[in-house]
Amino acid sequence: MYGIYSTASKKFVFGIRESSKGKAWKALKAKIGDDSRKWRFEARKIKGGERVDCKDY
Repeated sequence: MYGIYSTASKKFVFGIRESSKGKAWKALKAKIGDDSRKWRFEARKIKGGERVDCKDY
């Protein structure tokens, strides 16, 4: 599973969990629009014990 990681806050944001990086990026763009292209967001693999924050950024 992949999620959107914020390098500014050092955590996963938006509650996005997808099977591929591309799908995670598409879900982010659908959720926040063109702000998804900012440098602070990365699509990263979610490891077993990591928490994915569901609150809006």
